[in-house]
Amino acid sequence: MGNFSVSQWLKKRSSLNIQLCKFDGVEFEIMTLSAEQVDEVLMCETYDQALVISANYGISYDRKRVSDDKELAKDMDMLWLLEEVNIESDPCMQFRVGEKVCEISGIKSEVDEMLANE
Repeated sequence: MGNFSVSQWLKKRSSLNIQLCKFDGVEFEIMTLSAEQVDEVLMCETYDQALVISANYGISYDRKRVSDDKELAKDMDMLWLLEEVNIESDPCMQFRVGEKVCEISGIKSEVDEMLANE
């Protein structure tokens, strides 16, 4: 068994920047994207695709990334269709969450540049 550093583990946990955000009365727990997820988002061909991926990766529950839980990850598409979440707004709720996740992950300007180049 390899060495385990509690200090490194705590450092990683603290860098997740978990926060609650509320849009039109709907509260989300979100977290920053991992380095691999940032790379995936920045490889997207469109702004819309980048926001969808960011939102799905950025949603958390009880300080855990939903996309890391196979059962909960299956429910993400259903989440965005719930009447309580699918509020008439421009941009849609999923995009608003994706924008916030990009912001706290430090890639807002790069993703905004995607939109400008479309």
